[in-house]
Amino acid sequence: MALDQIIGILETSGYLLLFPLAVMEGPIITVISGFLVSLGIFNVFIAYSIIVIGDILGDAFWYLLGRHGSGWKYTRPIEKFFGLTPERIESTRERFRTHRYKMMMASKFIHGVGSAGLVAAGMVRVPYLTFATTCLTVTMIQAALFLALGYFFGQAYGQIGQYLDYFAAAGLVIGCVGIALGIWYVRRNKQS
Repeated sequence: MALDQIIGILETSGYLLLFPLAVMEGPIITVISGFLVSLGIFNVFIAYSIIVIGDILGDAFWYLLGRHGSGWKYTRPIEKFFGLTPERIESTRERFRTHRYKMMMASKFIHGVGSAGLVAAGMVRVPYLTFATTCLTVTMIQAALFLALGYFFGQAYGQIGQYLDYFAAAGLVIGCVGIALGIWYVRRNKQS
C-alpha cells in the first residue's frame, strides 16, 4: 500500500484504523500521524495514546509467542534452523539476565530485527514486568520522536518512509550477518 493511500485512509477513517496500523507498522504510521496532527486532522494526545498502546500490544504478542510458542510444530523448524538447543536458550537467558535492558532496547530500536529480539525475550523468560516497562519506556520516547518528525517534516513523509525502510533493511542485514556468523562459529567449534 502506497503512503498516499495510507494517508487518505487515515484521513477518512480517523482513529479507527490507526490502532491496527500502529500494531503492524509503527514508525511510518507514527510519522504520518504527526503529519496529520500538523494538518489539524488528528489530536496529538489521542494519536500518541493509540500509537503507544498499539505498539505495546504488538510487542506483547511477540513476547508471548516466544514465551509460549517455543516447541510448537510451527516454531520447531525455526528453532532447528537456528540451532536453538536448550543450552543455547540458557546461554541467551544469561545474556538477558546480565544485559536485559540493553538487549531489550536494541530489540526495540533496531527496526527489521526487533520482533526477533522480542520473541527471544519471551523464549528466555525475561520477567514480563521488566519486558513491559522497558518496551513502554522505549515506545513512549520513539512515538514522541516520530510524531514530532511527522509534525515538523511531514510533507516529506515519502522520503522519511524511504529512510526508515533503509534503516530497517540495514538492521535486517546486520542481524542476518550476525546470526550467520554465530551459526558458523558454533558449527566450526563443534567440528574442532
